[in-house]
Amino acid sequence: MQDRSTESGAPTPAGFDRDLLLKAAYHFCIDWLKRGRLARAVRRRGVAGLARQIALRARGLFYLDEEHIWYTLALSRVDRLPLAEGYELRLATDRDLDEVCELTMSSIDDVRARRADGAQLWLVVGGPELAFLCWIFSRATPVRAAASRMLELPPGVACLEDSFTAASHRGRGIAGAAWAAIGEGLGVTGFEVLITKVEVENGPSRRAVEKAGFREACLMRLRRRGRRETVTLERLPTQLTPEEQGAEGHLERSLRRG
Repeated sequence: MQDRSTESGAPTPAGFDRDLLLKAAYHFCIDWLKRGRLARAVRRRGVAGLARQIALRARGLFYLDEEHIWYTLALSRVDRLPLAEGYELRLATDRDLDEVCELTMSSIDDVRARRADGAQLWLVVGGPELAFLCWIFSRATPVRAAASRMLELPPGVACLEDSFTAASHRGRGIAGAAWAAIGEGLGVTGFEVLITKVEVENGPSRRAVEKAGFREACLMRLRRRGRRETVTLERLPTQLTPEEQGAEGHLERSLRRG
C-alpha cells in the first residue's frame, strides 16, 4: 500500500536547519525534473499543491512519525471476490507503462527497474481505461522503515504494495477483487502468505484489505529525528495461521531497531 506520512502540517522542529530542508527540497525538484515527473506533478496538483508535497517530503528526511498496520493473508484460505462487470485483471505489458506513470506520477525508469527485478505490476482495465494497479514483490519489497529501505522476504511470502484506484472507478470493489484473485494465483504457484501494510489513519484502505481477507498482524511505528530512526513492532491479538505467524515474526526480526 502507499506510504503516507502522519506528520503533515506540523511545524519544523526546533534545532533543525531550515537551509538544509530547502536544499533537500531543491534536490527533489531537480530529481523530478530529470525523471520527467515535474510537469506531470504540476498539472495534477498545481504549483501550490506540488510545493507543499515537496516541502513535506524534504522535511520527512529529518523529522517523521508514521504508524502502519501490517496485514497478512493466508493464501490457503482466500475467498474469491467477483470483479465488477466490464473489468479485466491482467499483468502489465511494456505498452502500459506510459499510462501507469502518467496516472501515478511514477518514473518510467523506476517502473522498468522494478519489473526487471522480478516484481509484478498488475492492472485492472475497464474498456480502454486503466482503473486500478498494484505491485507484487516476491524477493524483496520497498519499506521505508527498513534500514536499507528494502525488506528481504522469506520463501513463501510475497508483498502487496502501491495499490492505486483511479478516481472515476472507486467504490466498485475493484481493489479487493483484484487482491483476492492475485492471492489465489500466488497460492497456486507455491506462496503461502501475502503481506501488506496500511497507514493506521487510512480507514478506507484498512476496511478494503480486511474485506479481502487480510488480518491485522502487528502495529509498526517509525520515528525519525535527524539521522536517528527507531522502529518498533507490536504484535496484535489476532488468531493467525502458523504461516502468517511466521511472516509476522520475520517482520519483527527484520524491521525492529533503534
